[in-house]
Amino acid sequence: MALTRNISMRQGVVIAIGMVLGSGLFGLPGLAIEQGGADAALLGWLVMVIIMSPMLYVFIVLGRAYPQADGLTQYAQVAVAGQMLDSVRGRIAKGAVSVLLTGTFTLGIPASIWVAASYVLHAFGVEAQWARAVLTAAFLLASTLMNLRGVNVLAKVNSVSLYVLLLVVGVLILGNLDTLNTTAEHVSNWQWHDFSLPSIWAVMALLFWAFLGWENMSFGLGELRDPERNVPRVYLWSFVCVVALYLLL
Repeated sequence: MALTRNISMRQGVVIAIGMVLGSGLFGLPGLAIEQGGADAALLGWLVMVIIMSPMLYVFIVLGRAYPQADGLTQYAQVAVAGQMLDSVRGRIAKGAVSVLLTGTFTLGIPASIWVAASYVLHAFGVEAQWARAVLTAAFLLASTLMNLRGVNVLAKVNSVSLYVLLLVVGVLILGNLDTLNTTAEHVSNWQWHDFSLPSIWAVMALLFWAFLGWENMSFGLGELRDPERNVPRVYLWSFVCVVALYLLL
C-alpha cells in the first residue's frame, strides 16, 4: 500500500530536528568543554560542521532519487545491486541493513529514553531506579501510541517539543547576552598555537554524535510532499537550525 504524501516542508523540518536533537543538546556542549576546554570545543564544533556537510549532501541526493519509506535499506540495495533491485544480492543487502537497524532501534531507543527519564527525575530530585524504569516504560508506550496514530500526530508533538526547546534556549541566551560579545571578542584573538590537536580531535570525536539522526529521516520521505523540491529544504533547514542551536549554547 502506497503511503500518502501529506508531510509539508515545515513539518518535515520539525521532524528532522526532533530526530537529531535530544538530551544531547544540553549535554554535549558541556561534555565537549570538559573534554578539551571551551576554545577547543568551539573550534571542534565549527570544524565538524564543515566535515559533516558532505554527509548532508549525500542524503539530499539519495533522498531526491529514492523518496520512499525504505530509506537506508533501499540505499544499500541500490548500492549493491544497481537497478536490479530484485536480484539476490540486492535483497540480501536490504535484509542485512534491516536487521542491523532493527537491532539498533531495539537497543538504542530504550537506552536514549532511559537517559531522558533520568534527566526528568534528576530535575525533581528523584534517583530511585524503579521510578526511572516506570517513567521509561511510560515514555516508550507514549511514543509507540503516537507513532501508531500517524505521522501528522508525530509532527504536532515534535512541533510543541521544539517550541519548548527553543523557549528554553532563548531564556538561556537572553540571560547571558553579555557572554556572546565576550565570546566574539575572544574568538577574534584566537592564535593557532593556543590549540592542542589531540584536544580538538577528542572534542570532534565526541561532537560526531550530534550529527546522528538525519539518516532516520530517510524513512519518512515516502510521506513528504513534493520530494524533488522539499527533500533539500528539509535537510538544509534542519541542519542550519541544529548547528545554530548548538553554537549558541
